[in-house]
Amino acid sequence: MSSASRKSRRSASSAISPCPRSRTMETREIVGFLGPNGAGNAIALVMDPNAFAPVMSTAVVPLVLLSGVFLSMSMAPGWLDALSRLTPFRYVLEAIRELFVGHYATMTVVVGVAVTAVLSVLCVSVGTRVFNRENA
Repeated sequence: MSSASRKSRRSASSAISPCPRSRTMETREIVGFLGPNGAGNAIALVMDPNAFAPVMSTAVVPLVLLSGVFLSMSMAPGWLDALSRLTPFRYVLEAIRELFVGHYATMTVVVGVAVTAVLSVLCVSVGTRVFNRENA
């Protein structure tokens, strides 16, 4: 095999392979996981176990739909787009989309990371407070 064909094969494979994961991305994933988990645990501690699943579904489904996960909110009516801007998950989702495209240093990513951090701190602190109160 000639060196030119090896070089072209190597450049083609590097164009297809995903970018290497960084330690920062792993930290964001952990923080993004802990926040909602803390809130879910706090709600589960104070609710009847039989009512937990329906209540969580009632809360989560509208948030997921308003985040624009299935359809872009730019295609939604103006009032629905404005309503979706009140949910934190829209900003997180927009940041994830920017990161997938390869735009790492944009204001959308900064806002998404900030919203994720604030939401995580809030949910973990509420979860910790409820847990301590229930187990005191």
